Amino acid sequence: MNRLMRRTMLAVLVLTCAVGKAQAIPELEGKPLCAEGNRVGLMLSPDGKSVAAIDVTGGVRLWSVPDGKPLGTFAGNGSPGCIAFSPNGKLLAVSNKGVVKIWDLTTRRPVTEIQASAVAVNNLAFSPDGKLLAIHHVSGSIQRTQDNRPEWEKNLPPVPGYDDYLPVDPNTGQLRGVQTWTEYQYSISLWNWAENENVDTRACPLDYSKPFLAFNPAKRIVEPVAVSPITGLVVNSPDGKEVVARTALKNGKISEVFRLPVAGTVHRVSLAATTADAMRVAVMLEPSASGAIPYLQVWDRSGTDPVLNAVKRKPHKTPVNALIVTPTGSAIITAAEDGSVVLWTIPDGK
Repeated sequence: MNRLMRRTMLAVLVLTCAVGKAQAIPELEGKPLCAEGNRVGLMLSPDGKSVAAIDVTGGVRLWSVPDGKPLGTFAGNGSPGCIAFSPNGKLLAVSNKGVVKIWDLTTRRPVTEIQASAVAVNNLAFSPDGKLLAIHHVSGSIQRTQDNRPEWEKNLPPVPGYDDYLPVDPNTGQLRGVQTWTEYQYSISLWNWAENENVDTRACPLDYSKPFLAFNPAKRIVEPVAVSPITGLVVNSPDGKEVVARTALKNGKISEVFRLPVAGTVHRVSLAATTADAMRVAVMLEPSASGAIPYLQVWDRSGTDPVLNAVKRKPHKTPVNALIVTPTGSAIITAAEDGSVVLWTIPDGK
């Protein structure tokens, strides 16, 4: 074997090892926090050291992060609600219907109870100093009616035996061609929770594109915003192929921060979230094959391949409806339609 041939074989061996190493993506370790039950929504504490899950009955469960140790439960009243941690992570506000309870997470006892609405609460947020609680709630309702019938039909009397010509629908009890509905009015109230005092209430329509409440010191108001208060970003996948991160500018416009292709032709991105510095992205991928189980991947923002996979371990049996990442990226928490919650630990946050 001559020198040229030995060099060629060595180069091929090095290249093969390098390629093999690049393809060996480490697997994430997932720890189930709870099995199947009621569907839940997730909320991470500001320091990323605990996570709360509220289910459709209003019940709340807490775990520590990243070890997944149970921290306590709070019973609900049978209706869905929302939750919010105080900035220091010592208090948890929980809404059930129109009532908001603030719990001391050290003593596991309620601190106060606020009757915010006669109907429902949509969102909660503490002020940066923790002294005020913003509550977005239903503040009133109006019954609307629209009669779409022609004028001649409006004056028709009931005709016994001829259901097709009856002005009243026997199934609904409403006039045929007449629509009735309830139009809800929404407000944001500011409460000094320690004194149980409402210090301000302003009308604020419901906007599903702005899921967060933010305190605006310049305007001295609380307003719904699209960007996360932790990352300052809106992170989603409009086309199911790329993760797009955008931020809000001072003029109110939305500007794109980065775009990361993560899905091929056989997958679709259903959820995405980033670390606080937006340098690492977690995505939930749904295979296009019917009945296939979704799985988790972690990407570096500047990378071309995932750095962590959860392809082999698929503890969720149904589509995932919630995905959050701790600020440092040390852990990821997912929740599925069947109520299962899983904590994924990332060693050293890397």
